[in-house]
Amino acid sequence: MLAQVGAKYGYDQVGRARLTNDALIAMSAARNGFTVLTKNASDFKKIAEFRPFQWEEA
Repeated sequence: MLAQVGAKYGYDQVGRARLTNDALIAMSAARNGFTVLTKNASDFKKIAEFRPFQWEEA
């Protein structure tokens, strides 16, 4: 999934470390049935394109 996001948006735009952390948060939330509440909607929106999960912008 990280490779897909990186290929579509470029790691320069997203930032590899930040994207990795956000992906871990997103997938952990999805696996446990939680909703991610974030002020960082742009990264989570990109992740959700490839691996759907529940998230809301704070």
